[in-house]
Amino acid sequence: MRTDSTFKDYQITTYSYDPLIGITSVTPPSGIRQVYIYDTTGKLKEIREMSKTGNLLKEFKYKYKNQ
Repeated sequence: MRTDSTFKDYQITTYSYDPLIGITSVTPPSGIRQVYIYDTTGKLKEIREMSKTGNLLKEFKYKYKNQ
């Protein structure tokens, strides 16, 4: 849809989703893709720009009580 000339006047955000994990990427109207990276337990670990090795945008650290 993003490259279809029919939608050239609209701002479109596209999402990639893995049913067993969750959102894997988001591309807002700016075109700068955000990649969501999960750890082995399925928790969101990082959000990076453009690819898995791109600039780190956000990092998530989980702290559990009694550990």
